[in-house]
Amino acid sequence: MKKPDNSENSAEAFLTTGAAARHCQVSSAALKRWIRAGRLAGFKTVGGHARIPVDEFKRFLREHGMPPYPAAAPASIPVLVVDDEPDVVGFLTALLVEHPLGFKVETATDGYEALIKVGAFKPALLILDVLMPLLDGVEVCRRLKRNPATRELKILGISGFPDAVAALLAAHPREKGLIHAPSYAAGRRLMADLAARAPAQVPRLIWVESSEAKARALELHRATREPTVLVSPSLREGVDLPDDFLRFQIVTKMPFPDLGDPWTRARQERDPRWYALETAKALVQAYGRSCRHAEDHGVTYVLDAQFARFLRQYRVLLPPWFLDAATSALRAHAGADAPDGGEE
Repeated sequence: MKKPDNSENSAEAFLTTGAAARHCQVSSAALKRWIRAGRLAGFKTVGGHARIPVDEFKRFLREHGMPPYPAAAPASIPVLVVDDEPDVVGFLTALLVEHPLGFKVETATDGYEALIKVGAFKPALLILDVLMPLLDGVEVCRRLKRNPATRELKILGISGFPDAVAALLAAHPREKGLIHAPSYAAGRRLMADLAARAPAQVPRLIWVESSEAKARALELHRATREPTVLVSPSLREGVDLPDDFLRFQIVTKMPFPDLGDPWTRARQERDPRWYALETAKALVQAYGRSCRHAEDHGVTYVLDAQFARFLRQYRVLLPPWFLDAATSALRAHAGADAPDGGEE
């Protein structure tokens, strides 16, 4: 190979074999074989390095139907990330922003916000937590698929807490328990997920399929000596499970009132403190299922990352005994990031 005469002997006029190979998505060895075969003209520098004139490289690409050089800067691909846990949102956002494809990321924290942002942001991909409070991911998918304008949107569903539920069930193999599901639909999906992830635990589970089935399920739970675990969205109040009838319970999501109900949404918009108070009452009622008298004891697990934020923002709405227990648990789990349990 002989270096061509070029009055503008600038670095921009020539390519290294490595750069040319990357553009063609082949190895440097393959590209050098093309040069040796005379299919692509190149030359060697004084130092013995192979170079390819840019014009020659463009000709080669045109003749062989390859993408033109230089490649156009990729358009940013809009992606909407929806999850009620900020750690998950932060992780996915960082992963996408740093990706070489160049994603443009918008985020939402619940299903209602997701539907609004789908219309405004028009994402090419929706990454969606399946099990969220208020309006879960499955219902968001249903609404998007019913709308001709969003029917073709690509959706990736994710969920984290079934793994945690399976691990907690395994940690209490000989104790009776209760799993508070966010809704009947979410409870059914959790049952199916546990059947796939932890089939050995499934015989313990008693699915309360409706409010009418509650009495029958409770009777079965109390009558058997097996370490059964109730699964339901409707056992946060009006249920007495003292002592060995309930030694552990799992709150999968914060018990926010359903904003899908028009009256609830209107009241929440008018008085956010009322909404927080209703959530605090439901949370305390759920916690009370495992401690029915002064000598009773039980463990309550709250899997929702919003629990810590709720405690920080609305601690004044929660009784001192609840704050003492919750604050100690959060400090053990997250160290100095836990909220202070003292008076403000």
